[in-house]
Amino acid sequence: MSGLSDALARLGRAVARLEAAAAARHPANGRGDEVAAAAAAIAGRVEAAIAKLDRLLEKEAG
Repeated sequence: MSGLSDALARLGRAVARLEAAAAARHPANGRGDEVAAAAAAIAGRVEAAIAKLDRLLEKEAG
């Protein structure tokens, strides 16, 4: 399980890096708000999936 926990931690860090990179960039087509909203929605779904996996790991370990 340690390998899966490590993978989840790496995925969480990758999401944080992607969020930071997306926040630093502004689309040239003037649709920055739309792009930011989509990125936030995607990040939220990924973070929810990570949290669910973490809960499943805790349940299985405990």
